[in-house]
Amino acid sequence: MQFKLSATLSAHEDDVRAATALSDTSIVSASRDETVRVWTKDSTWTSALLYKSASYINSVAYIPELSLVVFAGNDATIWFVDPASSDLEALITLPAHDMNVCALHYVDGLLASSSWDGTAKVWDVSQALTTGPRLLHELRGHESAVWDIKILNAAKREYVTCSADQTIRTWIGDREVLRFSPHTDVVRSLLPLPFGIASCSNDGTIAILSSEGRLITTLKGHTSFVYQLALLPSGELVSCGEDRTVRVWNDSECVQVITLPAISIWTVAVQPNSDIIAGSSDNQLRVFTRDPSRYADEASLQGLADEIKGLAISENTMQSNVGEDLPGLEALQTPGTKEGQTIMVKNELTVEAHQWSSSAQEWVKIGEVVGRGGTGSDKKVEYSGAKWDFLFDVDIEDGAPALKLPYNINENPYIAAERFLSMNELPLSYSEQVVQFILSNTKGISIGGPEKTYDPYQDRNPLELLPVKQHLYFDKVDVETLSKGLAKFRESETEFAVSQADIDTIKASLSLLTANVDEEVLVSVYEFASKIIQSWSVDSKVIGFDLLRAIIPFHQREPENFKALVTTGFLCDSPLILLMLLRCFDNLFRTGWGKSFFTTEDPTSQFDVLEVLITVNDEYSKALLSATKPAQLAQLSVALATLYYNLSVLCVWSGSAILHTKLLAALNHVAEELIVRGDNEEAAYRVIVGLGNLLTVKRTAKPKWLSRIREKYGVTGASRFVIVWEDIEKI
Repeated sequence: MQFKLSATLSAHEDDVRAATALSDTSIVSASRDETVRVWTKDSTWTSALLYKSASYINSVAYIPELSLVVFAGNDATIWFVDPASSDLEALITLPAHDMNVCALHYVDGLLASSSWDGTAKVWDVSQALTTGPRLLHELRGHESAVWDIKILNAAKREYVTCSADQTIRTWIGDREVLRFSPHTDVVRSLLPLPFGIASCSNDGTIAILSSEGRLITTLKGHTSFVYQLALLPSGELVSCGEDRTVRVWNDSECVQVITLPAISIWTVAVQPNSDIIAGSSDNQLRVFTRDPSRYADEASLQGLADEIKGLAISENTMQSNVGEDLPGLEALQTPGTKEGQTIMVKNELTVEAHQWSSSAQEWVKIGEVVGRGGTGSDKKVEYSGAKWDFLFDVDIEDGAPALKLPYNINENPYIAAERFLSMNELPLSYSEQVVQFILSNTKGISIGGPEKTYDPYQDRNPLELLPVKQHLYFDKVDVETLSKGLAKFRESETEFAVSQADIDTIKASLSLLTANVDEEVLVSVYEFASKIIQSWSVDSKVIGFDLLRAIIPFHQREPENFKALVTTGFLCDSPLILLMLLRCFDNLFRTGWGKSFFTTEDPTSQFDVLEVLITVNDEYSKALLSATKPAQLAQLSVALATLYYNLSVLCVWSGSAILHTKLLAALNHVAEELIVRGDNEEAAYRVIVGLGNLLTVKRTAKPKWLSRIREKYGVTGASRFVIVWEDIEKI
């Protein structure tokens, strides 16, 4: 029995990137439109908005024991929500990674996540509603983005990961056990099997592997990237990819190819009743079934067939080239040799693509072949052995040669961006910027319909600047200045004696600070800074806190006694140490654990963000009285304003109502003093942008101190203030 369309679920406004079945009558989907939706079926499918994020979402999972949906995406945070709730609030917010979270998997109390930051993590979520998620294992070793993680055996803590570094690795706890490479390109997704593992890749293949990593067979049929795999109760495999298809495999044979009217089929999932769910780049979620009682009506089936027939297919994706020697429609009288086989035939002035259906024993039209990428132009550009509609020069660095960005208008811009970043070994976090560059420079050319628009502010007027979503840091490390500071202060300190050899060692260690710095280097510098903070006099402790500020962005987890060192700094009653502490706080936003430092809702935690901010506010007020140098006062004001700004950015990403309430209360406590007495334009600007960010998260009454800032930096002031004022007026 072949799968046929059962339902088309329409509500998302951008690519559907992930979906999971809660039951036969309930589905949860996540999209690039920054929403998560829950779909329920009575007589027909209906949807409700479950959550609205501030960034795109591309992974979702379900915890049946707790009746919680978890999802994650570009904000590096994992969210826990109740699918039966309508209040659009997250029950738990978990800052989990430093970059996009691209996969989630839940089994027996464990939740696994993987990320573009090169790590995978496993969390104990069995008591998530009472004590919160607890990090069990952090899996490190992959050399690039970790695209997927699966839990093989929760009780034995056995996991498997795959990566853009083209490897698959198995783990027991956080210890790597096996490593194998069955693919020649990025490995995108994994699927545990009763006897081993299945994997799929950008090389267009699916590998069936034993539990020891031995290649059993390779499934070939997809003509482009293969994105995801799922398993039917029958034991059949389901795959989807960048070739517009969902494919069903029995053993090593493709038994059905389902072509869809979209370039990218991002996700497949299976319902308990064996129906297949597919999410794609045309914003649709579709359900396919083998049960005739659940088939869509004839009008819907015909409508899908007509959509597919109208597809524009690039000749680059076909096995042969368009030419005079192509057969005519008479070729369709000859049966195909296998499911999914495609041929091109001439039909007067057009070239059609047809696909063989083994079940129907006929050729099915799947689109019209566009010889020049759909532009109607004969001017294709040749680059790297292929022909392209566009070949852009992209300047990445001043003085460096421009990089080439090839693009065909019939391909998904996200795929073009990923290809460009991978070819040039650039961070995947640049993906959105590259996509926007492509869309801007191709002037919105599209195939299959008009360019869609999306207003993220719904009933509000579009804002020009707000919300701002980029954190700011004080992470510049001036090795020479730090070394001179150590040499200066060590002369008057005897309790923890520091030799010139010690300084040389620290100097060498600081020069090694990069994203991949060895943990032993970090530990040695951290312990050195800790001893200075604990042993030296107040005036000399400054260098210890400056060292702490320099190394904290490179720590992958909270260092031992970090909170104790912070408390020591608050007790010093020193404007300079307060400055270093504030800069250290600002640098925490480079790390996942650092963000959770300010967002933890654990009642046993020593630190509450409101208490920390009130303490900071009080220390700042005292520092205003004792700081004698204007430059020092300006630095203090900017560092404190940056902390509030960074917390507002975190609030935008998380949408946390608790953080919003505490942050606004603390800001109201210090804002007027910070703006008026601090008297620094940069500090004022960062505070006003921070307030604007908070207002985009939740519209509240505008605080009274806002008028004082407008008096000082009014609507006729610097243009950057004018833009913020205008945005705030629209909220």
